Amino acid sequence: LNSSVQVRDSVPSIQFNNIAKEPLTADVYSLSGQVVAINRSNQTHLHASGGSAYASVTHQGYASASVSPVNITSTNSVYDDVYILTESGEELFIQLVNWENAGIRQGHYIQAIWLNITGVNPPKATPYLVINNRSLGKIIYNYQGLGDAVRPTKFLEAFTAYRYILTTPEKIFVLIALFIGFITIILLPLVVIVAKGCRNHLEKKLPQIAERELIPKLQPFLLSTMTKKSA
Repeated sequence: LNSSVQVRDSVPSIQFNNIAKEPLTADVYSLSGQVVAINRSNQTHLHASGGSAYASVTHQGYASASVSPVNITSTNSVYDDVYILTESGEELFIQLVNWENAGIRQGHYIQAIWLNITGVNPPKATPYLVINNRSLGKIIYNYQGLGDAVRPTKFLEAFTAYRYILTTPEKIFVLIALFIGFITIILLPLVVIVAKGCRNHLEKKLPQIAERELIPKLQPFLLSTMTKKSA
């Protein structure tokens, strides 16, 4: 283990900074073994938005109405129910969602790693962050989960994006927008728009920050590739 790794009560832990430079501590959990069975299924999720209607009548008797059409989108998720036999002979079950790129099949030796972040209140358990297919020598990272691990508190998201993520020209643009908001007496709507823009920018940067802060500290926990060919 490297110097950033500590061991407490037989559970190794790491220290890292989230995107707001706040220090966090996380316990590192890992399970590994041979896949004895795997069942795959697909689920489609439908998402609907819009569909609102508005009508009004003025005092002169004129009526107006507007309708927002319903917008329906769908996403597809791949579920793998994986049964693993550990080296101690214990059989474990894990469910992997959208990890099909790991190429797992029966007989493969795999490892799954996740964190329990104890530096926040309440502590937060992450989803599986790394799947290590030791039979194929293939390591896949969950960048969305890694990004969520380094995400600041909701209150600090916009401020964090402004302070650490935006470039100098972008910061100047934000200040000008806020100044215009003050002098035109529309501060609140403009602040909401600027904050939303900062948060959207933050969402794009989170995986990059996670790759720099977390992945190097998780790599010491990865088991080596299996030397013999799996069944």
